[in-house]
Parts: sequence; structure tokens; C-alpha cells
Amino acid sequence: MKKISTFLAGTLLFLSPAHLFSQIAPNLNTASSFVLFTGNGEFTSNSSSTNVIGNVGNVVGAVTAFPPGTLTGSKHFGDAAAIQANNDIIAAYADLAGRTCSIAHVVGFGGGETLTPDTYCSTAASTLNGNLILDAGGNSAAVFIIKIDGAFSAASGSQIILTNQASSCNVFWQINGAVDLNNTDFKGTMLVNGAISLNVGTNLTGKALTKTGALIFDNINVTICDLSLLPIKLANFDVVKNNAGNAQLTWLTPSDVNMLRYEIESSINASAFNKTGTIVSKGNNFPTQYSFQDVTQNKTGVYFYRLKMIDKDGGFTYSMVKSIQFSEIKTGLINLFPNPATSTINLTINAETRENVILTIANMKGQKIIQKDLILNKGINNIPEDIHNLLNAVYIISIQNLIKGKESHLNFQKL
Repeated sequence: MKKISTFLAGTLLFLSPAHLFSQIAPNLNTASSFVLFTGNGEFTSNSSSTNVIGNVGNVVGAVTAFPPGTLTGSKHFGDAAAIQANNDIIAAYADLAGRTCSIAHVVGFGGGETLTPDTYCSTAASTLNGNLILDAGGNSAAVFIIKIDGAFSAASGSQIILTNQASSCNVFWQINGAVDLNNTDFKGTMLVNGAISLNVGTNLTGKALTKTGALIFDNINVTICDLSLLPIKLANFDVVKNNAGNAQLTWLTPSDVNMLRYEIESSINASAFNKTGTIVSKGNNFPTQYSFQDVTQNKTGVYFYRLKMIDKDGGFTYSMVKSIQFSEIKTGLINLFPNPATSTINLTINAETRENVILTIANMKGQKIIQKDLILNKGINNIPEDIHNLLNAVYIISIQNLIKGKESHLNFQKL
């Protein structure tokens, strides 16, 4: 009897909802390294400020991009790699389209709502307005699938926020219609049947892949969700918090005889990175260990790090991204996008309680350009700020808690 009970208990555990309804990511195969792709349509950008990390391409259609814009990756326009990637995108789209829906969702996403890993379906054209929070519940392998049977658009300033180990690599959007993103911080892979427009100020961490339709983008930042899909020249790269409470980066190169330098870049959102430091290559033709300590003060929450590895001929590539948890985020700035910006920046501010703060924008000499009082509600607050009157330069934006006197700040560039 004891053996039978044990068997039944194990069977019930195996058939529990966690096992029955766990999501499986679609297989992108050769399309995994692409971030911008259309099978049949023009591929166009008119902005020299566009920055894309990952491979791009199309099979059929006019191409006007790179130049202008900066691409870290490969271009595949009408070649065998593009044809195969298109076949894999069609297969992945069909896979998601055939998935059974677990949860019917209204046509609007955002407004501060939180979704947990599952398959969500909207049966008509949908929008993203404000914050959409994807909570993985501590499971870094958790998969989110969102199916939209119609067009999809995002209001300016909208964000997808990943929490509790959610990964943009495990977020998938199957969209049966055109996509239009405006000044949006977007996470995940879009598999689309229609045109895609990525407009000024949009940050995409993931992929925009369509079977058919024009792919048009302007002054945006795109980063592949897993930089390890691109060629790298490291045997090892790690980031830990040392005894002094700082980020300690170490990496090992098999050989760096042709390497000029390593630039250390950090980010608070894994999309917009800023240079934190530089290490000159030792030029060895044997395995070489490097180390760098980020002593920047007042870091809170999660920070992301990567290496920009620059060759002597001026070419460069990026390492994979590593993250590290500092102290828990209290009241203060946790995100700012787009960065660089031309007319408007969007601030994400976390507040422990409803409270009064002072927002200040100063130049690099410490001279205050803008100062205003704000009232924050408890939780995540989205604050747009008009900067079109500022001169083109780098600025410091600060949020100061009037009662506790604590201050957090970020840098941004006005173009």
C-alpha cells in the first residue's frame, strides 16, 4: 500500500497544473540571431541615430538602412540566410497561432496591470497604454505568450517592465496585423503578419520579425535579447558584487593580440547602456584575465553590464549581458528613456509611499536648468518631461525626497 501511495503521489505531482500548463517557447531556429526582419516588404530607416545590435534582413523589397544608422551584426538581404530565416519565422508564427489560449484578454494592455506566465489572447486589434508588468515569479525560464488577432499599437511613453527574473528572451507576441510603436520601451519577440513601424524614441529589447509588410524604423535603439547569439571573443565573462559592495567584472580572452581596448558599459534597463570605464588590451597571444571594478555610488536595484570589445581596425562586438542585484529599490529613479532624446524624456519613478519630491535637471557643471515639485503616488509613477528647449548636451536629472533627503540621479543626452 505504501508503494502504491508513493506512486500515486508522484503521478499527481507530475500532472499538477505547473506541469500541464507550463509554456514552451517557439523554436526560431536560424531566425534567433535576427532582430529586424521582413519576408516580403521594404526595409527602411532614414535616421543616422538608429542603433541596432543583432542581425537584420529581408527576402523581397527595397532596402534603405545601414547606412544610415549603426548596426552591430550582419545584413542579409535576399540571400540564402534570409530565405531560411523567413521560413523559420513562418513556422514559429504558425506554432504560436495554433497554441490554445489559457486566458482571454481585453483589447487594451497596460495601465499598470501585471501578467504572470501564460498564454493570453485578444481577439481584436489591441493597444499598449502605460505600464505592462510581466512577473516571472522567480522563474527565469518562465514563458509569456500574447496573441493578438488584429493590429497592435502603443501610446507614447508606454513600457513593458520585467520583474522577478522575467526575461525578454521568453516573451513572445503573435500579432495578426500591423504594429505601430511610438516612443515605447518594448520587451520580447514580435512575430507579425503585417507591416511594422518603430517610431522615434522606441527601445526594443528583443525582435521585430514579420512574414510580410514594410518594416520602417526611425531613431530607435534595438538590442537582441541574448547577446550570446552574436559572435564574441571571450572565454569567460562574469559580474559579482565584491566585499566593498561594488560590481566586480572579470573576463578571460583566449587571445587579444588584435584587440585595442575593452569598454565597460552599464545600464539600469538592459536597453540603454552608458560607458562606465575602459581597459586597454594587453595584446597577448595567449589566454589573458582582465578585471574592472565599478565604484559608481548610490546604485540600487538591478544593474546590467556588458563589454564593448574594439579591434585595432576599429571594428567592435559586444559580450553577453550580465546582471547584478544591489540594494532594493526605494523611492527614486529606476528608468529613463529614450536616451539620447530629442524632445521628451519619460521617467519611471518608484515611491515607497505617497510623497513629495523635487525634480531637478542640471548641466554637467552643476547649474540647475529645470526644477519643479512633484507629488508621487505609491508604486510606479510615469513622468514625461519636455526637454526640447534644452541645448544639445549631457544633463543630470535628480529626484530628491523632501522628508528623507535622499536623492537619486541619472544622466541623459539631449540631441
